[in-house]
Amino acid sequence: MNLAEMFTVNSLGTMAGMIAFTVTLTQITKFLTTEKVLNVVSSRLIALFWSAIANIFVLLMNGNSVSVEGIFVCIVNTLLVTAASFGTFDFGAKTIDKNEGESEE
Repeated sequence: MNLAEMFTVNSLGTMAGMIAFTVTLTQITKFLTTEKVLNVVSSRLIALFWSAIANIFVLLMNGNSVSVEGIFVCIVNTLLVTAASFGTFDFGAKTIDKNEGESEE
């Protein structure tokens, strides 16, 4: 799979695509920013920002006119994707930590 095809409008339209986008860009943002900035801005706010960007992008690219219902769904989806991305990253980090502690025999 080509990296250019990783985040298309169709893949971002799915829950898994938005979670992958949010987790990936949150970690890239944390890597590129200084520790001083990370002391002020939490990872959760960074994840909320990227989730909102993804959801607004999908809302605008669907070709539907922006309506009150569409904006409400976008807000709810943003919160759901943000919460799911926290759990996805925490689960992956705990799994890696657990596997590193095991000894190979």
